[in-house]
Amino acid sequence: MKSKMKFLWFILTGVLILVWLFFPSIFNWWAIHIWNVPVDQLDEVSKLGPLGDIYGSLNTLISSIALCAVAFSTWLQVTSLKETRIAYERQFKLAEDVHNEQIKESREAVFANKFYSLLNYKKDKLNNIELTLKNNEKVKAYIVIIKLSMMFGNEFRENNFKENSIKDLRVCFFEMSLRICSDPISPIISYFYAYIDIINLIKNAKIPEDDKDFYRSVLSNSMFQEEQIVLFWIAPMFANLRHILIDSEIFNMFSAQENYIEYALKYHDISSFRIEEWKKVFIENNNTST
Repeated sequence: MKSKMKFLWFILTGVLILVWLFFPSIFNWWAIHIWNVPVDQLDEVSKLGPLGDIYGSLNTLISSIALCAVAFSTWLQVTSLKETRIAYERQFKLAEDVHNEQIKESREAVFANKFYSLLNYKKDKLNNIELTLKNNEKVKAYIVIIKLSMMFGNEFRENNFKENSIKDLRVCFFEMSLRICSDPISPIISYFYAYIDIINLIKNAKIPEDDKDFYRSVLSNSMFQEEQIVLFWIAPMFANLRHILIDSEIFNMFSAQENYIEYALKYHDISSFRIEEWKKVFIENNNTST
């Protein structure tokens, strides 16, 4: 409707301009054929008397109307250009939003692909590790991890490691691993280092914080309880592991048992735990950072 009105105004403006341009000829024709004014009197408007006044008034009126029409037409053009610019800006903003959304979806898809690829790599790595026990039996890595977890729990009943240095912890761990396996324990340690890449991927991802929390939860739930306990045990011995666990909330499968609390307070950060029970322990002991 608006565009139709503008079109009619442009037509009217054009007609008025034509009338204005050809008004002298139209007036002459009207004066000769309608008012019967002699042709020789039309050479000078001042000799026409009242007709000259009419001519002058009409000429002024038509000129004024034409100028108003031109002004209004110009205003319509300016308004039309403004509306076109606004419409273009809206289209540009819409296109930009669509583009940004596509980039976001693409970024999230790339991240998810990397995350689950690393998760599968971690799983395959664990399944491919075989170690020889002291009785010469070859077992999968998860069996060794379960045995290490049980030994760690038993050791805590005798020694809570409260006074131990990092070096002492490492020596103790390797000594206990030798009680279980004839093979070096290094493949198990290498397996736990796979968590560094996965946690770093989550931390550095340009995705919403809610999504990061979801992926942290998925990572935690991909572990079994004994695996988390062994990681809890050995992480302080290796600086890279200990550092990467900060803000990971990876521990969610074992409660704040009394014999673990001192170890956690000394060697771990509150942000490594997802369970509220553990967070409460750190807060009550005024220990919220390493």
